[in-house]
Amino acid sequence: MQTQQWKEAERVSLSIEDDQIRAIALRDLSTVFMQTQQWKEAERVSLSIEDSYIRAITLRELSTAFIQAQQWEEAERISRFIEDNQTRARVLQDLSTAFIQTQQWEEAERVSHFIKDEQIRAEALQDLSTAFMQTQQWEQAERVSRSIENNQTQAKALQELRVALVQAQQWEYAQDMFRKIEWEEWNKERT
Repeated sequence: MQTQQWKEAERVSLSIEDDQIRAIALRDLSTVFMQTQQWKEAERVSLSIEDSYIRAITLRELSTAFIQAQQWEEAERISRFIEDNQTRARVLQDLSTAFIQTQQWEEAERVSHFIKDEQIRAEALQDLSTAFMQTQQWEQAERVSRSIENNQTQAKALQELRVALVQAQQWEYAQDMFRKIEWEEWNKERT
């Protein structure tokens, strides 16, 4: 009985002539499918939305639902359908955050590097670096911080690492980092 109601709701939604209203109706239907964990139906309806902006929002919501259900691969797969680079970047950042929260470090880093938007990628990598600092994985924190391409964000991440090292009384490592940074800055000035 319920399947027939969903099909009827979809049929009615698709019959709406106004593109915007039809897209919103399909988004609402997709949301109901997400809430009832009818993933294939949610995906099918989401992909049928013609309005690219509303489709991107709906696919982000579907990816978020997959992240919350810890269906990481599905969240990442759905992100590939999102045409808007910024929206896709935010989905991948959310997925990276979920991996950080579950201490799946390699996956968090892998997903972060797939982010095309430089600033959002930098934010995701800085979050990973911070997580490494919180778990006192100093070398990993430094490596990830140095992989940040955005100079300002990289400098901020390295500064946070220096502070964390001092707070953790990791004097030798902190001194080595200061020397490395001074050496790098000296070399930059010479070139």
